[in-house]
Amino acid sequence: METLNYLLFNTTPIMWQADFHQFLPLRTIINFGHTPFCMKHPELEELKTQTEYWKKKLSQIENENIRFKNRLMKILQTEIPRSKLDALDYFHTRFIQLDELITLLKHEVIEQLGVIADNITDTPAGMEHILLTHQRLETKLLILHDKFGHLQREFDMYVRQWF
Repeated sequence: METLNYLLFNTTPIMWQADFHQFLPLRTIINFGHTPFCMKHPELEELKTQTEYWKKKLSQIENENIRFKNRLMKILQTEIPRSKLDALDYFHTRFIQLDELITLLKHEVIEQLGVIADNITDTPAGMEHILLTHQRLETKLLILHDKFGHLQREFDMYVRQWF
């Protein structure tokens, strides 16, 4: 009788705010037995769908950040008191930092899509690596979403208060 060891990875999706809640349950069965690891991985399609969604959401956040920078530029083109320049510089810096973070995350998402497309899961370790990378990306995207939401509220409140 052939002995197969299966490990079931069942990650519970984290609730994203707003429309980021576009999760599919991630279920991955990995064979740790001596049988060659050559089964098809339908869960990779779920991961691919979710990762492509993240790529689109990053583009949307990037566009939103551009909109905020344009709004800031319009404010700077008006006559503003010198006392407000420090706060506006603060927002400008934060928008640039957000751009850098978005660029890095987009690169990581594209890399993950490449790994998923290459289907490098010849071993249980390969599939586990894909899942761990996916979970790390998910965490980073949640952090980005929180930072973006906070910056958005902070900037909107400042603009309403002073302009």
